[in-house]
Amino acid sequence: MPSARGATWWLELPDGSRRRIGAAGVLVGRNPDCDLVLTDDRASRRHAIVHATPEGPAVVSLGRTPVEVDGAADAPLADGARITMPGLTVTVVRSAPAEDDDPAWVLQHRGGGTFGVGDRGLSVGQGDEDDLRLPGCPAGAAVFHVVRGTLLVEAGTELTVSARRGDPAPLAVGSMRALRRGDVVGLGQAEIEVILGGRTRVGTTVGGDDVRPTEPTGVRLQFLPRGGRLYVDFAGETSAAYLAGRRCDLAACLLQPPAPYRPGEPIPDDVLIPRVWPGGSATRSNVGVLLHRLRRDLVQAGLDGCALIVRAEGGGATRFAIGDAVPVAVE
Repeated sequence: MPSARGATWWLELPDGSRRRIGAAGVLVGRNPDCDLVLTDDRASRRHAIVHATPEGPAVVSLGRTPVEVDGAADAPLADGARITMPGLTVTVVRSAPAEDDDPAWVLQHRGGGTFGVGDRGLSVGQGDEDDLRLPGCPAGAAVFHVVRGTLLVEAGTELTVSARRGDPAPLAVGSMRALRRGDVVGLGQAEIEVILGGRTRVGTTVGGDDVRPTEPTGVRLQFLPRGGRLYVDFAGETSAAYLAGRRCDLAACLLQPPAPYRPGEPIPDDVLIPRVWPGGSATRSNVGVLLHRLRRDLVQAGLDGCALIVRAEGGGATRFAIGDAVPVAVE
């Protein structure tokens, strides 16, 4: 089966029309504010959401009745899968990614090879699914993401990152870090240097550091029966992500914390834990895992998860990086 990396996924209706499946998902139901409106009275107001994941699309049932995929409940989605809801059956369609002739960032292996990183990202390691294999590099070592013009590295194994003219600093498994030109990432016995940054142009060898605005100008979290949608505004441009379950609960606590805390302030773990895991026995380790998953959801949606979800130095508290005057709505 072809890799889902970089592919575009669609929901195709019986009349041949298509709705793109993005990180924010396609919300389906009788409610007029849904992305795909059902007219059958048996459908719930918010019946289901089909959203993108790094492995491909997934469907979450939100209504009273389960959603069937190829006649079965909770079956995985693949190209050609048929999703049946009251009064409507749609087909999942995969289209191949376009060729990327305009990489946003350029990496150089210390052994000599030079590689571009486009919007589809670049996985590095010795695994069967990795895009780039380097001598001395562990399997599944790292994934490089380009988010809003920023290059991020996500550690699949323990890595090191050396800032320009700086000493190597460890990057723990599951963590992400923003990179700049001149940074060096150590992947086992292999090293990769960021040699060009920003959007390059065909026929040029100079990259710029110009990126789109990174400071949010507004944030809205819309709850759904399972999870929710996060909308982040950047000077008139909006990005959205579907957040499942506790990831949505974590974002809600950061954006609407209990008094005396305010949005944008570091929220201690002992405040987050009882709200995200009510009645449970979660630990700071659970918080760390959930933060990693939340950041990955944001990266999948084209947001800089590292810049938006900030962990206090040494751990123990987390903040959603917004200014005091930024409007926040939790609905």
